Amino acid sequence: MANLTVYYWREDSAEVDYVVAYGSKVIGIEVKSNDEGISEKSASKFAERFPGAKLLLVGKYGIPFEVFMKAELADILRSL
Repeated sequence: MANLTVYYWREDSAEVDYVVAYGSKVIGIEVKSNDEGISEKSASKFAERFPGAKLLLVGKYGIPFEVFMKAELADILRSL
């Protein structure tokens, strides 16, 4: 995918593992290997910093890790 940038985002104690920017769209991808979901603080700060951005949770309470790892990133981005 052209013009795709992937980076880590942290602001104070709020963080998102991967931020994918492509064109005018931004998505956050938070990967959890335990029984937790994304923290309310991180989700709130992310939404404040990136209005209109999508936030995906990979793990038990979101997209299963195995499904995410087998998927094409382009397909995930198009589905949003």
